[in-house]
Amino acid sequence: MVLASPHFTIAELIHTAHRDLDNTPGPEVVKRLVVLAHDVLEPLRAQFGPLYVSSGYRSPEVNAAVRGSPRSAHLHGCAADVLPLREGVSPAIMVAWLRASPIIFDQAIDEQGRGAPWLHVGMAPPWLREPRRECLRMRHGVFTRLSREE
Repeated sequence: MVLASPHFTIAELIHTAHRDLDNTPGPEVVKRLVVLAHDVLEPLRAQFGPLYVSSGYRSPEVNAAVRGSPRSAHLHGCAADVLPLREGVSPAIMVAWLRASPIIFDQAIDEQGRGAPWLHVGMAPPWLREPRRECLRMRHGVFTRLSREE
């Protein structure tokens, strides 16, 4: 078991339900997953308790299979979708906490599609831009930028 951080393994950050598709990351992606786990996921876990990682790194094939954005930070090992396991904690609460925290993130999205809500949290790939600290809500494919009060 290879740890990315004290509470997250590389295996859980690259897990996919698409067993027929290769989702093996290269060494640069693994380095970014370690940073994501240490700098973003560990502080979230410390604040909100255990998290289930439903999606971390996605190979281009996996990303296409899940209909992810072709510009997804998941493709670079810079994002994870997580579900809080502690009762009473919601992705909306986590987004509000991230906004007020000193954590450097690019996007925090309170998402809900066909199933349970989840938090998408991502770092900016280092070669693209400075982190935006952008907070959004997504409901059934429609994104809304959150105001400072939300």
